[in-house]
Amino acid sequence: MKDFDLKKYLKEGKLHENEMESDIVSFLQSNKNELLQTLASKFNWDEDDMEEYSEMDIEMANEGVAGLGEGGLDFSFDRSKVADEFGDASEFEIKVAGKTVYGLSYNF
Repeated sequence: MKDFDLKKYLKEGKLHENEMESDIVSFLQSNKNELLQTLASKFNWDEDDMEEYSEMDIEMANEGVAGLGEGGLDFSFDRSKVADEFGDASEFEIKVAGKTVYGLSYNF
């Protein structure tokens, strides 16, 4: 039986976690049109809303969380990273390019 290297396992696990954290930003940037269409449908945006949000950048907001500019929206592949801790936001779940994305909205 092969020896189990706990340090190596934990290090590789952390590397994988870090990859997933940065992946949310690049994934949403690559699928921004679908993201915006999905959000428009979910939040009943009009043309002005779509124009406003389409001009916003998708950026790293926190560890493993992407934010949509100043739009009051955060996204993650990990539900716990966008949990409403203070009761002043709304959690939601959407599908973008076949992947589940968890979200938190502050301004809706």
